[in-house]
Amino acid sequence: MQKTNYINRDNIKSKSNLKKSNQKIKSKELKVLCKQMSILLKSGCEITRILNILYEQSNKKLKRAIEEVSINIQNGNNITESFEKTNLFSSFFVNMLQAGELSGNLDKIMNDLAKYYDSEERLKSKIISISIYPIILIIMSMVSGFFILVFIIPNFEMIFEANGINPPLLTKILIGTSVFVREKYLYIFFISLISILLVCYLIKYSPKVKYIIPGKVIDKGIADGNNMGAAMAPAAVDTIYSYFEDTKDDPKSFDLIATGDLGTLGKKITCDLLRQKGVDIFDVYTDCGLEIFDLEEQDVHCGGSGCGCSGTVFASYIYPKLVNKEFKKVMLVSTGALLSPTSTLQKQTIPCIAHAVIIESE
Repeated sequence: MQKTNYINRDNIKSKSNLKKSNQKIKSKELKVLCKQMSILLKSGCEITRILNILYEQSNKKLKRAIEEVSINIQNGNNITESFEKTNLFSSFFVNMLQAGELSGNLDKIMNDLAKYYDSEERLKSKIISISIYPIILIIMSMVSGFFILVFIIPNFEMIFEANGINPPLLTKILIGTSVFVREKYLYIFFISLISILLVCYLIKYSPKVKYIIPGKVIDKGIADGNNMGAAMAPAAVDTIYSYFEDTKDDPKSFDLIATGDLGTLGKKITCDLLRQKGVDIFDVYTDCGLEIFDLEEQDVHCGGSGCGCSGTVFASYIYPKLVNKEFKKVMLVSTGALLSPTSTLQKQTIPCIAHAVIIESE
């Protein structure tokens, strides 16, 4: 029988050694971890034994994470808290883990997570493979253009000068560009290098869309086109509630939850309906239609309206705060409705929908 080396706190030289890196565990590693945990949970293994088995089969980074999870469990924390305290797993993973632990279906949740991370990894691989050809094409085009400007155009320039020919304007521009590249190539090289590094930095550290929550059509029988806040609020409530119900996330983990655009009345209805469902977002909730105007100084009644509210407030107010790390986690819920002047005059009810995105700044 194979001997299992159990993880013990006494075997850890220093707990600080476990936190050398706060980089999240990659999808490829999570896929394997979740699949193995699902199989072992179905077999009836106890969680500490499962962690010991996974520890023996993992790479160095994952071993460090599993080691700390095991220590947290030995310290009396539940499974969700133990994973969360490592700071190596995404909030999505932690929330799904919590949902599985509370419902008693942890093995099923881990299997679903394994499928999710597998599809995510496949998508990443597909995007990379699709991008290779255009990237090579762009690089070759740039190299060819540089070669022409540095080595070919000067020959034509000498021919024009030797024969006293006054070239056309477009040719003059091309020759001038060639001269500039030859004389300032060092500046161009360093500016290009800095630009590439800046783009890489922005891609890595800029705010990212973490989750997308598609909504469904909700029609509560409201036919008044001037009462859009009340018509669209139930759709926003359905989308927001579905997220918190599925993930067991805490509204307090958000810096801001913003709808757009429900106005004063729609915002109040949204808060009340969610509170009835056991979700209180009042402290972190605003509406983009309300952020555009000053209700005390401007006579705009319920606030702003229109499809531009969400985009305007997000681009001018929310996104800069995400970039500056003032906001860490934001939910943006954009609402829409299907109506026209004809349907309004015919007193037809207004079907509405709301889609949400969760954006995090790491």
